[in-house]
Amino acid sequence: DVQAHLDENKELEIKECKLEFEKSVLILDGIIDPLNDGDLVLNIDGSDASLGLFSQLLKDEEKKNLNKGDFYFNGMIKGKTFIEIPFIEFSFGFKDFELINPVSKRTIKNLNLKGKFVSGENDDFSEAKLKIDTLNADFPDGTLKLSGSIKNFLVPEVDLQLYLKADVTGLDEVFKLDIIDEIKEKIEINDNIKGKYIESEKRFVSEINNAKIFLEDFGFNIPGAIKVDKVNGSIIRKNDDYYIDNLSVISRR
Repeated sequence: DVQAHLDENKELEIKECKLEFEKSVLILDGIIDPLNDGDLVLNIDGSDASLGLFSQLLKDEEKKNLNKGDFYFNGMIKGKTFIEIPFIEFSFGFKDFELINPVSKRTIKNLNLKGKFVSGENDDFSEAKLKIDTLNADFPDGTLKLSGSIKNFLVPEVDLQLYLKADVTGLDEVFKLDIIDEIKEKIEINDNIKGKYIESEKRFVSEINNAKIFLEDFGFNIPGAIKVDKVNGSIIRKNDDYYIDNLSVISRR
């Protein structure tokens, strides 16, 4: 549904433009001036999006297992669209999502996300920044916590912290993970990475690049490539050095 009209300044005013997608509704309103290089101010309100957009991350047959949660997406697009890439800013997130794992029959609870994207003033996105304030959840036998940022999309600068401790059995049956399936058993990851990609050298240079991974009977399958089963032990990364401790793996094609 769209309501729009030309005002006395020959600007096109958009009111209550509804964009519907998978039972979610985004409301758009703003003004575009076609006589001034397509000068646009457009506001986006996704407060009615509810569960619909988040459910796109789930496999179709598992959407019924999404019990509850609130989603939000609010943003703004501004600029002379005929001659430049407009400035974009939006906030997004979800709160208190809860879904049932169809394999383990256990529940993932308190899944929360808070993030923001700003494109910056430069057309090359060198001032762009994506920030994840929080991504956390209570998993069976553990928890998920992630935060960090990526800025300067021309020469990306990354600062991320991840902690995951969980029984991940059946996650491939919950989320759309197209290249991997048959995920099972327990994993613990503590990862901290900070650095930037150097385009001229085609490599990532890090200030901090540390990780610890602990595996207990962990397994997965990449169809047509390899199947890994009963992975036990630990892997530690310190910058470019890797250390393996009591690692055992059963694999087959």
